[in-house]
Amino acid sequence: MTEDKGFKNPTERDIESIFVSFITSLNLRYSTIRLNKDSEGSVYLWEVKVNLSNGFTQYSYMRKGEFEEYQSSETVIDMIFFDSVGKPYGGSNVAKYIDGRWILSVE
Repeated sequence: MTEDKGFKNPTERDIESIFVSFITSLNLRYSTIRLNKDSEGSVYLWEVKVNLSNGFTQYSYMRKGEFEEYQSSETVIDMIFFDSVGKPYGGSNVAKYIDGRWILSVE
């Protein structure tokens, strides 16, 4: 694993606040699919799922750096839409963590 040591990572609470802002505003609930932490206990990958009547939406937090599962040049939260059979059909970036704060990409 490699990452920029001068970069302040968001806390688990910071990340969850973004999930909550998108999900609970729609009066929905989420469940964690995967939550991976480094040896220091900092989250580097967190995926949550929101069930819908016609499929589900997945929100994926990925921390900047190179990890076993992925490599990312930015710390972001992406949203991916899946149909009722689990096939992805779209998505977008919803937030980026820049200079110690979240910048929302959607309204």
